[in-house]
Amino acid sequence: MLHDADDVHVFSGDWTMLHARSRDGGRTWPVREAVIGTFASNQYGVALVGPGTLLAAAHDQYIGPVYWRSADHGTTWSATAPLFTVVSPPAMGSIKVLADGASAVVMWLGSSELRCRRTLDGGVTWQPETTLATWSGSSNSLFGFRTGSVIDVFWNSGNGTMLQRSTNGGSTWSNAVNVTPLWLSHATSNGTAMLMRMSTNHTLLHSANGGLHWTIKTIPGMPYPGEMAVEGTLMAVVGTTNPGVFGANTYAISVSNTGGQTWPASPLLMPSPVTWGTQVIVKNGVVYVRFYASDTLGVVTSRDGGNTWQLIGGPVSGGFWPGPRRIVHLATTPAPAPTYGHLHAYVGLGSTTLGIGTPGAGGMVPRLEGNGLPFQGAVTTLQLSDAVGGSLGALGISFAAPMPVPLGSAVLWPTVAPIVLPFATGGTAGAAGSGNHSLAIAIPVDAALVGASFTSQALVLDTANIDGFAVSNGLETWLR
Repeated sequence: MLHDADDVHVFSGDWTMLHARSRDGGRTWPVREAVIGTFASNQYGVALVGPGTLLAAAHDQYIGPVYWRSADHGTTWSATAPLFTVVSPPAMGSIKVLADGASAVVMWLGSSELRCRRTLDGGVTWQPETTLATWSGSSNSLFGFRTGSVIDVFWNSGNGTMLQRSTNGGSTWSNAVNVTPLWLSHATSNGTAMLMRMSTNHTLLHSANGGLHWTIKTIPGMPYPGEMAVEGTLMAVVGTTNPGVFGANTYAISVSNTGGQTWPASPLLMPSPVTWGTQVIVKNGVVYVRFYASDTLGVVTSRDGGNTWQLIGGPVSGGFWPGPRRIVHLATTPAPAPTYGHLHAYVGLGSTTLGIGTPGAGGMVPRLEGNGLPFQGAVTTLQLSDAVGGSLGALGISFAAPMPVPLGSAVLWPTVAPIVLPFATGGTAGAAGSGNHSLAIAIPVDAALVGASFTSQALVLDTANIDGFAVSNGLETWLR
């Protein structure tokens, strides 16, 4: 799943690359099950490489890695094109797309080699294919991480766990290093702090200096660590207290605020729901732990480094991804053959957009956005931009469901018992697009608010519009 402002993209790849897209933050999905291309495997990667520009790559078991590109928000895609220039039997389960803006590197494992191709313009042109490492024996489990221009790649080879890195966005690479003769099952890296879990004995290896030195780490209360993630100095690991006890285990979640160098004396212990596994994400200073196919839990999250936790309820069996404005959940439901299942998307927390605004000075349409996820106890901000400068306006907020009502050429959304808050836009008086306004809203801690929503919209006096005013899009914001 990818977030790009109000665009939300969902991909599915199992011999056919499918794409679904919402342009209003997950509220509606006019593009569903669009076929991008076909390939012989279920291994793929996707990335944003610019505003409205997407890059997808897949590993075809018969011909090697291929890619597709879209420069119009996923409306159209380029034809299937090969990434490889040297044909060799590919290893399955092994392709990554690692992007930082328009600079992107696609990594894949051959039968006994690691290869990559690099683009600096979002996939329009490509540099020659590079073989980074070769070895004898089998390979699998490719892990790739990018933090700015630093790229770290881990994989299993016949020699054990290998690490290779670039510090200049893939222009040059270090020699591959054999970290340990054991194979890894999980890894994470932020370019400095690294953590790996060995598949054979559950040992954790940690590096605080980009892989130069490694030490064995033990997380108190977590004998069987699993999924892991890191952002800055915030590192999180979720594991269990017993191995392989499906549906009758105890999950342990531990958070380090020192990049994995130290861990709390006891983790958060949670009786196991009926689940296939877990996923941990650290994003914008927030830790999220998702339970796959859980009957009793959705996502638990911490905004204070693991000291306190909050439940974001709702099914997440199909996927989950937090963005800066919303958290989108995917859920699966059974269906008869030949489909066998349906994928559903909904916003668990945050805002979706309602309609479009009307133009004002300079033809610019005022834009209303929600900044900051509206967790209980947090502050979210309604931010108006692109309005005429130095003018009077009003912000309407309703705690009822949105009810569209025409007014002149505009459509108003918070029309049921709205609270109307007057304001004046900043910026130069009369200047097109320079007007802005923000309203910070502190979300109370109250169980009664779980599942509640409110609708908001801004109106600004503007003589450039025939109505004498311009309105923004509406927002509907959900609380948890």
